[in-house]
Amino acid sequence: MMHFVKKILKVIVSGVLLWLFLKNLDWFSLVSILMQIRWIWFTPVFVLGPIGILLLAVRWRLLLIKLGLNISHIQAARGIWTGAFFNLFLLGTTGGDLYRLVFVRNLIPGSDNKITSSIILDRIFGVGSLLFLGIWGFIYKKHLMIQMLNEVGPVKISTFTIYTCFCVIFLILLFIILANAKSETWLGKFKDFVWSIGIQIIAEIKDPKLVFNSFVVSLAIHIVSFTSGYFISRAVGLHIDFIELGLFTSASAFILALPISINGLGLREALLVVFFQYNGYSCGINYGIKESAIIFSFVGVVCDFVRVIPGGLWFALVKESDTKKI
Repeated sequence: MMHFVKKILKVIVSGVLLWLFLKNLDWFSLVSILMQIRWIWFTPVFVLGPIGILLLAVRWRLLLIKLGLNISHIQAARGIWTGAFFNLFLLGTTGGDLYRLVFVRNLIPGSDNKITSSIILDRIFGVGSLLFLGIWGFIYKKHLMIQMLNEVGPVKISTFTIYTCFCVIFLILLFIILANAKSETWLGKFKDFVWSIGIQIIAEIKDPKLVFNSFVVSLAIHIVSFTSGYFISRAVGLHIDFIELGLFTSASAFILALPISINGLGLREALLVVFFQYNGYSCGINYGIKESAIIFSFVGVVCDFVRVIPGGLWFALVKESDTKKI
């Protein structure tokens, strides 16, 4: 019940933030910016999309193989690509992760613990490498980060603090309950499941070669993402410095991690407006900064949709039995 309430609150926050941005927009300017889009810049964006997916598949496959789940590169790519497709239409990334779990379990039955461990580690490397870059972005753009935090506002910061305290208390109580759970009960079985996952994750993290390779691939994934964002900015008439964009994207990950909206929807646009104002970015002298930031975000979302469409088609047109034969 609490989980459902939090989802509803996030939807409300995202909706309110979007409404605040959209209500005073110059819609004529938005249409004008869209009309002047230079489509040639989208060519590298659509080339980089599959490259990013394949790099994600490489990282996930590294973790799976270490756990003894030897799937092919194509199978890993299908799991990642189709999972990304589901993520676009579901709240959060849970839907895509669930698909990956079911997909590999159908290929290798009886491996739920190992698959779950690989997905958790995959997330850890992705977020960890982004936060690593974010630290450098925070140091390099300290004043911008302070301005963005002010934009988030004290109410949302206090919400994050309360949420964090709630999570800590919940984890402590869960630990106490699980520690006293008997093995024959469903709670005891859940404890054994969590314990086995923890052991597998620790074993993988102890492998320095695996950690290094996964971290390097993660950095490459983020660079591909930053490069796509750079080309999107050029397509809509923006002249954002590549390093500036990469540092902002990494540093803003700290704030987007706040559990107050759905996938950063609304909050991401607020941070982009601050970033554009800080640097004076605009799609042209006749266009406002706010409208330019919204267009940049909107076009980025559309490009994400195009990027994951092959995953949906793969899911709909290719039988799972065919994938097992690969």
